[in-house]
Amino acid sequence: MTEHGAAELQGKTVHQRGEALAAIAHPDFRDELLEAAERASGGHSARPGRG
Repeated sequence: MTEHGAAELQGKTVHQRGEALAAIAHPDFRDELLEAAERASGGHSARPGRG
């Protein structure tokens, strides 16, 4: 939770968690968080077992 909102992370992939956190982060840090999510997930945004 931040002053910009709250994010539900349970049941999400690494990439989805990064996107959710970036959505509630201060605008100055959103692009960097999205890039980190991409790197951490190896570019995989789909849920495990769904392709």
